[in-house]
Amino acid sequence: MINRRHFLSIASMALAYHATPIPVFSLGKRQKSLRVIVVGAGPAGLCAAYELQKAGHDVTVFEARDRVGGRMHTIREPFDDGMYAEAGALYLTSNNPGVGYAKEFGLKLNPVPFRSELGSVVYVKNQRLLDKKGEDLKYPFDIAEEDQGKTISQLQTKYHRAHIFNNEWLKNLNSADYPQPEYLYLDDISMLEFWKKNGANDATVDLIKLRYYGTYSDDLSQVSILQLFREAASFLGIQGAYQVDGGNDGICKELARRLKNPVNFNSPVAQIQQDDASASVVVKKKNGEKVTKSADAIIVAVPPQVVNKIDCNGALPIALLKLLDEIPPIDLTRTYIQTKRRFWEDEGLDGSAITDLPIDQIYNSTIAQTSQKGILESMASNAKARYLASLPLDERTLFVKEQMNKVYPELGENAEKYASYAWGEDPWARGNMCSFRPGQIGKLHSLLKSNKSKIHFAGDAYGGIPGYSQAAFSSGQRIAAAVNDSTN
Repeated sequence: MINRRHFLSIASMALAYHATPIPVFSLGKRQKSLRVIVVGAGPAGLCAAYELQKAGHDVTVFEARDRVGGRMHTIREPFDDGMYAEAGALYLTSNNPGVGYAKEFGLKLNPVPFRSELGSVVYVKNQRLLDKKGEDLKYPFDIAEEDQGKTISQLQTKYHRAHIFNNEWLKNLNSADYPQPEYLYLDDISMLEFWKKNGANDATVDLIKLRYYGTYSDDLSQVSILQLFREAASFLGIQGAYQVDGGNDGICKELARRLKNPVNFNSPVAQIQQDDASASVVVKKKNGEKVTKSADAIIVAVPPQVVNKIDCNGALPIALLKLLDEIPPIDLTRTYIQTKRRFWEDEGLDGSAITDLPIDQIYNSTIAQTSQKGILESMASNAKARYLASLPLDERTLFVKEQMNKVYPELGENAEKYASYAWGEDPWARGNMCSFRPGQIGKLHSLLKSNKSKIHFAGDAYGGIPGYSQAAFSSGQRIAAAVNDSTN
């Protein structure tokens, strides 16, 4: 979910801490070989499968789609010059275990050139404003007089980031024991309540939520601020970010390629069962046939909002299943427009924009790519995402083009090709990520820790930072270690 503006806005504070190297991961010694089933071939599931196989376990992966990667998904068609756009993870920060796998597999990593001298556009209430050095920003919002002239980034620092990064204990949230009891009071505080307590008025909230934070929910009173603290902690010590040359899903493809047992595609798991002796899954094959396969352990590596598509009654606690069903998914609809040239650079802009339009936020998807052409992306969330997803593809791309042309008037004469992906319409994702309501983080982790069954959960949501691939990879490693340790 990280984007250029968000990265730049937190990097100066996060880098105040020592750089965090990518640890070399290795499972401990095993006492016996286990049969392990992994449900889902996204980064968490494939990472867990790969590490368990290296430790000598027999691993089988079932994937409902016809591809690997899950929500780490790269779109290559219909773009020219070998360009591509990410429908999932945009960048991999330097402390992401995925970067370690990319290096291990010999994949080329392109540093993302976060050029701080480039400006962006703020389009609000039918006004086009430039957020760049030398421009006088006058937002059409009734913000406090002392805040007039400040950039949105400066406002976010004043009312949000400073109150998070200035806590010396923030680094503790990166602990494997997260969420520790002493920080659970934050789980009962909403993002809206947090900003209001720090002095933001209603107009300021309406303004700064347009930039990234509104993605979490249309109603910020329904977002736990602990989620934002944990996210901020994950950025401590980062030194830049990367994209995998050719697409970030290349890491997942390489993980899958190294598995002895090929990933079983078009094989959704319909049921999970367990007893004292073993656990099993019922898989529905493409031809309608149902196959049962037993294992010593099962790793469920699908989002919370997808777990309820699997019949787990009797295999997992009712309270856990109920909570997973209640955690709100975030809809994202991402629409891409290939351009003949990168015309926004003529204005000294980076191709990003914050808007209050139905297309929501705009990004330059090709910031780390070398073609003279470019790809601008609209990333709409929640209600805006659902509206765009409701439009037929041709109507959606035309609508996005017309809206984006308000922000970048030269787009019309430069637009060439189009693509779009609506995560809310993907039956195996049901949204791009999830966003915890106040009180849900502590409850989820308590239920997961008390679940002593043969069924384990891996993924970004269970790893503490929904929407971030580093949480998916690190969660896969952590669960692989837990399964391996169970042999001792």
